[in-house]
Amino acid sequence: MLGSEEILKSKIVSTKKDKIDQFDKDMIKTTVHNLFLKNECVTLKKNIYILEKNHDMTLSKDKLWKTLHELGFRYKKVDKNRKGLVERKDIVNQRIQYLRTIKKKREEGYTVVYLDETWVDTNHITSHQWTSSDNAKHRKIPLGKGQRFVVLHAGYENGFLKGCYLVFKGISTDGRDYHTEMNSKIFEQWIEKQLVPALPQKSLIVMDNASYHSMRVEGTKPPTSNSRKGDMIDFLNKLGVEFDMKKTKPKIYEIIKSETIDPVYKVDEFLKKKGHEVLRLPPDHCEFNPIELIWGIYWSGKLYF
Repeated sequence: MLGSEEILKSKIVSTKKDKIDQFDKDMIKTTVHNLFLKNECVTLKKNIYILEKNHDMTLSKDKLWKTLHELGFRYKKVDKNRKGLVERKDIVNQRIQYLRTIKKKREEGYTVVYLDETWVDTNHITSHQWTSSDNAKHRKIPLGKGQRFVVLHAGYENGFLKGCYLVFKGISTDGRDYHTEMNSKIFEQWIEKQLVPALPQKSLIVMDNASYHSMRVEGTKPPTSNSRKGDMIDFLNKLGVEFDMKKTKPKIYEIIKSETIDPVYKVDEFLKKKGHEVLRLPPDHCEFNPIELIWGIYWSGKLYF
């Protein structure tokens, strides 16, 4: 356990880490969860100290505060005399449900398969290297990031699935991440043509809730407040909900919002017909996906080029 004197005496460097990638977020979240397990009060200063000491990650208080909020943590009073970080209950419940489901499916004999996407730049190399003292002899560093490629793959306990590797050129030139390059058409074709033929029988496919993973079956997406009243009425009729159709549009929309409607995704339904099931990760829990750890090795600079 960290002593308060040790933390107060520690020097927190002011150098700021401007960009926080998913691997960094996973490290931050793991640090907080470890403190929860030790029943220690979680504070910004304690997190900064641990991240710098154990993981060589230097963050400003503002950056860490913002990242913790993005990950679903809140700073609030936890008892009469102390304040500390707590995690949102809805996120905790989703994590518990995920862990229970994956445990149950493993016991039922399902093979758990994880999938994920990332990107690589052709000029991605380590930023530091050994050179001569006068800097006359050194490896030439290419200018710019080079061509971007989007990578999609799937794997399980025995490694990556054969025939599932997909890579294609990105077209973005403004530095946007790979989520803007991938779309549901590419993803669904990959599911049908590459993933399904390679899957072991009775597989549980784990993925996140990216928009291109989560296209709904036509007619199952609830109307919005801007939808036509007729569409709202049709939707409630399909659900078998009894209501007064003479009600105003806002009142009918309130009825729709009060209904518990489980989403029906195209990919899930397709895989179900093939004898498989889909499990989605809780929000911002990429650490539950082992492929993220592989991407993390690349982005953390441990894979040198």
